[in-house]
Amino acid sequence: MIADVAVPVPNHSTYSYLIPAYLSSRLEVGQRVLVPIKTRESVGYVLSLYEKEEKGLKGIIDMIDEIPIFPSTMLPLFQWLSRYYIYPIGLVIKESIPFKEKERPSLYLSVGEDLRDTNVLNDEELNIIKTIKHRKLPIGLDLRILKGLVENGYLKIKSPYVGGPTSDSEFERPTCLNNYQETALNTICDSITSNTFKVFLLHGVTGSGKTEIYLNAIEKAIAIGKSAIIIVPEIALSIYMENFFRSVFKDSLAIYHSKITPKHKQSQWMGMLLGYYKVSLGARSAIFSPFKDLGLIIVDEEHDDSYKQENGLRYNARDVAIVRAMHSGCPVVLGSATPSIRSYFNALQGKYHLLELPERVEKRPLPTIKIIDMGSLSKEEKAKSLVSPQMKAAIEETLSSNGQVIVFHSRRGFFRMLICQLCGYVVKCPDCDIAMIHHMEDQILLCHYCGKRLPVLTFCPKCNKNTLKAYGYGTERITEIVKEVFTNVTVERIDTDSAKKKDLQKIIADFKDQKIQILVGTQIITKGYDFPNVTLVCVISSDLLLDFPDYRASEKTFQLISQVAGRAGRGKDPGYVIVQSHNPWHYSVKYAMEHDYKKFYETEISLRRKLFYPPFCHIVLITAISKEKLKAFEHSKELKALIDKTIENSPLKDKVLLYGPIPSPIGKLKGFYRFQILLKTTKIMELSDILRGMIPRKNPGVRVIIDVDPYDML
Repeated sequence: MIADVAVPVPNHSTYSYLIPAYLSSRLEVGQRVLVPIKTRESVGYVLSLYEKEEKGLKGIIDMIDEIPIFPSTMLPLFQWLSRYYIYPIGLVIKESIPFKEKERPSLYLSVGEDLRDTNVLNDEELNIIKTIKHRKLPIGLDLRILKGLVENGYLKIKSPYVGGPTSDSEFERPTCLNNYQETALNTICDSITSNTFKVFLLHGVTGSGKTEIYLNAIEKAIAIGKSAIIIVPEIALSIYMENFFRSVFKDSLAIYHSKITPKHKQSQWMGMLLGYYKVSLGARSAIFSPFKDLGLIIVDEEHDDSYKQENGLRYNARDVAIVRAMHSGCPVVLGSATPSIRSYFNALQGKYHLLELPERVEKRPLPTIKIIDMGSLSKEEKAKSLVSPQMKAAIEETLSSNGQVIVFHSRRGFFRMLICQLCGYVVKCPDCDIAMIHHMEDQILLCHYCGKRLPVLTFCPKCNKNTLKAYGYGTERITEIVKEVFTNVTVERIDTDSAKKKDLQKIIADFKDQKIQILVGTQIITKGYDFPNVTLVCVISSDLLLDFPDYRASEKTFQLISQVAGRAGRGKDPGYVIVQSHNPWHYSVKYAMEHDYKKFYETEISLRRKLFYPPFCHIVLITAISKEKLKAFEHSKELKALIDKTIENSPLKDKVLLYGPIPSPIGKLKGFYRFQILLKTTKIMELSDILRGMIPRKNPGVRVIIDVDPYDML
């Protein structure tokens, strides 16, 4: 008997091992084993078992798990991930599960409420129940026995509560849905009950009631004995939604993201694997929740960049959700008020099924958006404040009527850079080709890429003159300005800096309960939050993303303006949005103001077609990095020549466009120099297959990173 085993090492091979006689009846696909590889021992994952005569094979040393730690139904997903993203399958599995090396799974257990049938249990099972009654720590007992006790209700798996402070507002579900919601829900439920794979793009304006459709669809899946996964783009949003989802699904809800402890994460994983949980709520990694009987997958805010993993296995959770649903024979719902261009294109091409919610619930109006042309302001008005007179007046009017205000800006920090007025020197991170950001609260200069901290400088390091001046602005500075102008109200800030120091969920709960009048924040506040008393949203500068070297810059700008505007007017009072712009007639700004996604899409898709950008092609970004600049450049040149020659002699000849190598837009990052090669093709699987056999992951002094469908081109 032989086992095919994936070992988490940087090559694409799997390994065959003889199964010892004492393990032959106990080994299953999905279990971890200890195997010899070269001169060491390693953990491996069993992919298949087969009978065959092979000589010279080494044997499995030991079995780590009594039961599989992932269902065999997930194996095709892991194989697709490995092939598509050009990543070794052993590393794919390692990075998809919450267990380290030989670590045994942890379970947080409590005794079930109904123990009337304990007379049917044997002594070992009764002893386990007795042990758990007096023990609160994770335990390492025989999982085969625990599995039966959990399935029969004798044991319960504890959920880690991370929801944080809740608002004083009650969770109220509507008594009925509107016609658009009913139509969308019925269509989705037809696929759930018929076990049919379909991709639904749920395009609903902000405040159109997408969440209620999610809840009803999940309830339908559970009612027919299935499980469901819902992923959201941010952990903060997952924590915010947990209280609401738990009020509906009670103990059937698993929480899965990196804010819970590793032990609790393992316990949640095992609870899903054993069938105790029926619903998984979490961020990107929750797409790997190990359900055996999936009936529904939901990707909320499907357009969001946060679904793309930017290190290790560089997967997009939205795309993984679609492939997993296909293998599971169930529907997947992609929800958004501002769908990604790729998803909307696929819907219009008939690959996805388009469901539309064109109205807000209770026919509430969409907010009125006004654009302030910052170029038309006088020099005096520009010099006085980052807040235009019109914006200041609107905030005053909103506060006087007891409304609340969100002020949005996409950059954090106080000043964006320090520049010498004499010699022009810009204070940059010594390890990255990036300007250091001045954080006033901590009195430091911080690199937002590698995290390096430096003391605030007063003298120029180049000319040694006291001529450094701060330029630009971030949320920290904007918060101070707002506090100076509006002295009698409570102002708070939400961004990744403040979230590390303050209780983010308490700020959100206090804002919802109107204990905070003005909330200043970055992208965090644009995603899915419902604040009924917010009647004004202010966007400090809508143009920042348009200057990025990114083919999706216009798409991101439209989405950000539309999403943050959608926080206004979700209660009984209508909403109003003020957007300050230096480029007010750019189509992304103009169509966001008009709430016209379709016109924006038509303009954007026309440009992408002409320039051969996604969705008309796939992009692969290959980056060579090294501590030595010349070594990184030379290796990237050699790599480009090898790729060019290989493609020229393959069926992909004339089907791949190859660019580079050129320095990355950020040429140095964390002490490493970076050069990139870019490929465009419509034959992504074939290109991935060619690149897999060509590019080694380890080279002396050089590391190569392959990113399929990249989001960050910097």
